[in-house]
Amino acid sequence: MSSTSSTPPEGQSRSGPRRWWAIIRSSLSGEQHDYTKGNLHRAIWLLAIPMMLELVMESIFAVVDIWFVTKHYEEKGVAPEAAVAAAGLTEAVVTLLAVVSIAVFRRGKWKHKEV
Repeated sequence: MSSTSSTPPEGQSRSGPRRWWAIIRSSLSGEQHDYTKGNLHRAIWLLAIPMMLELVMESIFAVVDIWFVTKHYEEKGVAPEAAVAAAGLTEAVVTLLAVVSIAVFRRGKWKHKEV
């Protein structure tokens, strides 16, 4: 006996593109998730998707930053290699500052948390 229903049987999840779009929407919605319950693969994707998007946006920012810096320094007569090196060093410093500020914020939040 085959089922022609569009909903999956109880206890089973949808598969295919609809499932992936649901995971992407859920990961970007900002709602709270309990990652200790449920499917481990879904929890990993819920955490990974925002991180991947952030890395893509950071990479685009770095490329655009290097392009603008190179164009600016070419007008000033400075070698483009020096401009790219300066922009690359700046990106590394900004990343380190972001990591330190997030760590300080999280530690302060954890330290003052009421138990």
